[in-house]
Amino acid sequence: ADRTLPNFVNLVNTQLQAEGLTTRFETKRVPGQERTITAGGKTISLGSDPDSWALNLKLDTAEKVTLIPVTTVPAVYIAQKAGNPDPDGKPATKDGVLTNQLLKFQTGPDALSPPNVLQSPQGLVAGQVWSRSIDAALTSVRSMKTLADGSVLILSDVSADLPGQPIRGDRDVVLQKFDSAGKLLFSRDLGASDEAFGMSMAVADDGRIAIAGKVKGVLEGAKTGPISETKGDVTDSFVTVFNAAGEEVWTQRRGSVGDDEATHLAWDSSGKLYVAGNSSAGRGGQAAIGQSDVFLERYETDANNNVTYTASTVVGGVGKDLARGLFINGSDLYLASNDGGFGVVRRFDLSTGSPVLQSTRDLGSLEGGDLTGLGMADGRLIVAGNTGGGNINVGNIVSAYSGGRDGFVARMSASLSVSAEDRLTYYGGTSEDVITGVSIQNDRVFVTGTSKGNLPSLNQIATIDGFVAEIDPVSGGTPWSRRFTGKDGIVAPSAIAVDTAGASVLDRLGLPTGTLNVADSTRLDAISSIRTGDQLQVRRSLNGQTTTITVKEGDTLTTLADRMKRALGSQADVRVMTVEGGRRLQIKPASDRNVIELVAGPEGKDALQALGLKEGVLRQTDIEKGGKIVPADGRSPIFGLRMNTKINLDNLVEMRHAAAELAGAISELHSVYRELRDASTPAAVKAAEAARAAGKQQVPLYLQKQIANYTEGLNRLTGAS
Repeated sequence: ADRTLPNFVNLVNTQLQAEGLTTRFETKRVPGQERTITAGGKTISLGSDPDSWALNLKLDTAEKVTLIPVTTVPAVYIAQKAGNPDPDGKPATKDGVLTNQLLKFQTGPDALSPPNVLQSPQGLVAGQVWSRSIDAALTSVRSMKTLADGSVLILSDVSADLPGQPIRGDRDVVLQKFDSAGKLLFSRDLGASDEAFGMSMAVADDGRIAIAGKVKGVLEGAKTGPISETKGDVTDSFVTVFNAAGEEVWTQRRGSVGDDEATHLAWDSSGKLYVAGNSSAGRGGQAAIGQSDVFLERYETDANNNVTYTASTVVGGVGKDLARGLFINGSDLYLASNDGGFGVVRRFDLSTGSPVLQSTRDLGSLEGGDLTGLGMADGRLIVAGNTGGGNINVGNIVSAYSGGRDGFVARMSASLSVSAEDRLTYYGGTSEDVITGVSIQNDRVFVTGTSKGNLPSLNQIATIDGFVAEIDPVSGGTPWSRRFTGKDGIVAPSAIAVDTAGASVLDRLGLPTGTLNVADSTRLDAISSIRTGDQLQVRRSLNGQTTTITVKEGDTLTTLADRMKRALGSQADVRVMTVEGGRRLQIKPASDRNVIELVAGPEGKDALQALGLKEGVLRQTDIEKGGKIVPADGRSPIFGLRMNTKINLDNLVEMRHAAAELAGAISELHSVYRELRDASTPAAVKAAEAARAAGKQQVPLYLQKQIANYTEGLNRLTGAS
């Protein structure tokens, strides 16, 4: 039979039926999109693209469906922002409209036909499988990892609510999982009450996922060290470990009297987690060396997930030193850092338990650049970064420095000693070229970044282009590379991940690799910003006694709703409902006579906001003619000042916040006064006031006669006749 989509669907469905399965494939019509061009300032229609057809899979929830391609080639995933951050050239206006994107590329022909770019509506470059827009609330993507099931993990910061998932502070950390077709599988946010920044991610052999970064303010449920700052502007480092399902297992918070951040993670073969980061005031009882030092520490857990913390070492000089990479190979731990503008790599021995420094290698001045990646290929250490000059201290240059700012990939011996096998590859043109992400898989080195000029075999497309390239660290060549642009001709790739078997014919069909119908977690701390220990309060009647409800470990929306039902008794109807495919908590008074109240939990532990609920009074209402909302029981309305009960005067920022809260409360009082005055004014008076305001009010006849008599008398007295 011909290789048509209907024939393919019939063949597959026949085989599924023969196996006694109810899951089926079906075809789905995709209407053609309208095409336009802009010429001379006018938009010209080019008509519609022809309709196309796609595959849809109707899953039986009782069946486990896994798609396994026969032939695969490596796939490269890139996260980037697209768009001009400053269109009017005035940074203060903040008028940039940026798009967050996830890109997928197929590397090389490798017995698999590349995508047909000419038939793509997205204008993809050769070998690009797809481009997906991801949530606009993401402010930066700092880390990406591919998993054995073909999916991709992304660690980002978020500054606004995600769909159906409010954040509780000004900025939070979110861990997201996408399948190989670019579909979002789950989203987990940290739940910080103020600000949090995600800096690093690592995946253990058993599937555990570790993330790390820095946090300001309360992080409920985190085990803290002896020095942790939960108030003010000082940041602490945090480390969180999730299981493979994305459910939080433990969180640790550590700090000093200064700013701290955990920036890099690495698991060893025994499941111990090593953390590198930066501190401005010493760490773990060890004194500070300079303006900012690099720390190295370890976390390990027992069978009951009890965590043991070990502060290992603090390294650096008298200046500002920053951790830039962490990698473990057997009993060797490698730590890369930017020590006051110089690239430095240190090797520690882990065989005796605590890391013991064995050797150090100084790569020389980075001349305004930085280190961006660390790993190993073919038994040799790989260090990647950027430099403003061609003076990196690694011998045997196999690809020369081109000028401006170039990226580089250095290959060194595992012992860090100078060797005849050392190699140095500069990558760039005569303009500004920056490597922003590195991924090393199966001894192959891939980099991504930005370029403002021509690159080897890649000519400039727009203002600031993105690039992705495989670098051969031995020869300095680029076996595979691509250049791409985006919205406004400006893109900024920030992270890269490689799956050595990630591209296949499934991409042509729009289908993902791996198991399709894996149920997401139902735990509240996984599907929302709620953390174990968060609280809310309820009252059965207005100003009645409060009952505190605390979120427990393993709580789901259903278990929390059950406890709220018991607390509110017969006064309220509490249930979990499915709305637009998501589960939501609904709370409403049981009858017109019932008035219940929701009260926020303590500062930093409020569960209401994370549930998408507001503090206040709940009662049944009706809508009168004219659209006015009134109490259903016919009683008086209840007014609130909408005032935050947790305002304080601790500092200038809080004082300004308190002043704004008071101004809002005064405005609310004005509204309440107007509404009460309106409700107590007789209808006749309202009508008279309205007529007077419209200039239509008539003077009563008796007043007209009196005025006429007064006028006549006044005229006689004054002699007017």
